[in-house]
Amino acid sequence: MFKKLGSFFNDSSSPQKSGEKKSKYKGYHQGFDFLNLIKNWEKIVGAKFSKTTIPLSNQYGNLVILTNHPAISQTLSFLEEDIKKNIIKEFPTLIGKINRIYFQTNSTFFEKKMEDALKRGHGAEKKGPTLHPFSPKYIRLKREADNIFHDIDDEELKNLLISIYIQNTQDN
Repeated sequence: MFKKLGSFFNDSSSPQKSGEKKSKYKGYHQGFDFLNLIKNWEKIVGAKFSKTTIPLSNQYGNLVILTNHPAISQTLSFLEEDIKKNIIKEFPTLIGKINRIYFQTNSTFFEKKMEDALKRGHGAEKKGPTLHPFSPKYIRLKREADNIFHDIDDEELKNLLISIYIQNTQDN
């Protein structure tokens, strides 16, 4: 009985052993890691668009890209062929596997992403609370700045310097 099972598993006519069947599944075995597409997205669409777009799925030859604004979706729709060429350049195994690109807009995803980045300390630096013009601290800083810059005749320049002084000393 075990010999028969062994011959069953070693049968050359089975799809796993047949060279003809292996070539049919060749693309499947080479595989494609969608996470690599996400990691290399900046190379494909550029730094500007990579901050506001992300590939979402690739099924049945349709690549779906998530954007944060309809205007970006429209702009990228004009660049569809260039995006496909860049994807093929980075991932040659996808030749013929991306026929069409669709764009989906969802700004909340990118807002959440930015919020998470700010919580972790990435992106734009956090600024402290701004002073209200009637707060005692603001009035005191403005008075100090007026005393420092009292000899400047140009009002526009004087107001600019006072503003810079208040902004730089409010954290102290």
